[in-house]
Amino acid sequence: MVQSELAPYLDPEDPHAEISGPEALLAPNDAMSLGLALHELATNAAKYGALSVPTGKVSVTWDVVAPDRLSVSWQERGGPPVKAPTRRGFGLELIEKIVSHELDAPVDLHFDQEGVRCTLVVPLRSPREFTLRTGPAPAPQ
Repeated sequence: MVQSELAPYLDPEDPHAEISGPEALLAPNDAMSLGLALHELATNAAKYGALSVPTGKVSVTWDVVAPDRLSVSWQERGGPPVKAPTRRGFGLELIEKIVSHELDAPVDLHFDQEGVRCTLVVPLRSPREFTLRTGPAPAPQ
């Protein structure tokens, strides 16, 4: 999934993104939440951050930090100087509130001058916990 989100920046001739980590199987909802966060981070990096300039790089690494937890780190470098946002837009709300809630873990997001960095903790669930819902979807509240 990380490779899919960063595919446009993984050119072997001139890579602007590097990814590394062990293979991990995520529950569908957890993968979707992580994917949303990575998509938002990549979009912002392409518009304003490290992926907006030829010299910029993004590194995404992940590791199993507990039997039931995966830590995913996003780090930008070589881009324009970063300024913390002056208003809370949809992307920031998405990452800090929605993704955090869905993953049941805090999101550690920093706007360092040298580049945005973000750490997300993703649950590792047993494949038997991946069952599809049966019956009608719950009514919206």
